[in-house]
Amino acid sequence: MSVPRARMAHLGRDESGSALIEVAVASPVLLMLVFGILQFGVVMNANVTLNDAVRVASRNLALSRGTPDPCSTTATKLRNAALNFTPANIGITITVNGSSFGPSSAPSCAGQGTTMTAGADAVVQATYPCSAVVYGVDYMPGCTLRARTTVRIE
Repeated sequence: MSVPRARMAHLGRDESGSALIEVAVASPVLLMLVFGILQFGVVMNANVTLNDAVRVASRNLALSRGTPDPCSTTATKLRNAALNFTPANIGITITVNGSSFGPSSAPSCAGQGTTMTAGADAVVQATYPCSAVVYGVDYMPGCTLRARTTVRIE
């Protein structure tokens, strides 16, 4: 059975279905770009949240002179301000009177609150692991968010 010449000529010019092929080729690239942008936004939101939590905690530390364990209350403030974070994954380091306490999720500096000097610097640092996985590919392996704030003890 042979195909007539008129039919063969028509098959070479037929463009039906070409749009479907173009969409099938372009869609994975566009979806990867959109999901990459969304994942980047999630990581940036986590970074802003961590910075804000460290700011809240450092302000608490600045006002904690005279308390029995200012590091414990500061770490609690930080964990409470870091909404949607896993508390055990937050690494907190607090420096008071030149001594560092941490990194841990709950540093303690019992007895340091009464020896904190007004006008001295205190430092609150925090780390939190992050990931940027799009379609099973980790674009930022070993990603760790970091925030640090130095305050004067009041």
